[in-house]
Amino acid sequence: MLSVNELQPAQVSTGFGNASAGMNRGNPGKMRMKLICLGKRYYKELIILVGLTILYRQVLRELSWDWWNNPDYSQGLILPFVTLFLLWQRREKLAETPSAPSNLGLAVIIGALGLLFAGELGAEFFLTRISLLIFLAGLVLFFYGWKHLKMVSFPGGLLLLAIPLPAILFNQITFPPGGYTWKMTIN
Repeated sequence: MLSVNELQPAQVSTGFGNASAGMNRGNPGKMRMKLICLGKRYYKELIILVGLTILYRQVLRELSWDWWNNPDYSQGLILPFVTLFLLWQRREKLAETPSAPSNLGLAVIIGALGLLFAGELGAEFFLTRISLLIFLAGLVLFFYGWKHLKMVSFPGGLLLLAIPLPAILFNQITFPPGGYTWKMTIN
């Protein structure tokens, strides 16, 4: 009996040499080894991504709902992609910069988790959303150090523009000019 690894696609003569019938998928064993090597290389990032998604799933869900439904914050739909693009442009500099992990990053991460917890208890969306950005900054600091944090600070800072302001602050900023106009029309 043949195993899956021993089966080869049928060879077809095309006049231009031999080509495999259908897609050339290569050796499944090699593909599996590449995935395992990739997983071993990026296992920390994968674990952190899964943990981040679990911790902040409700925050991300509510944030994306605000971006989609609130025209005042619709820029939040594109800002994560702009941030990723800016980080992609800096990828060579980031790779060349030696990493010097800082344990202070762990304190920043713990502080961000404290903000997340306080925001969840107080039903304060702004705290929970800001804690996500602080958490990401803490991860960069903990794993790569101050130089890397400095290099990603502008793209990361752009994400601040995607976080909706608290309603009480937003109303104080936007409504007073209209209120003053209304008072002036009465007088």
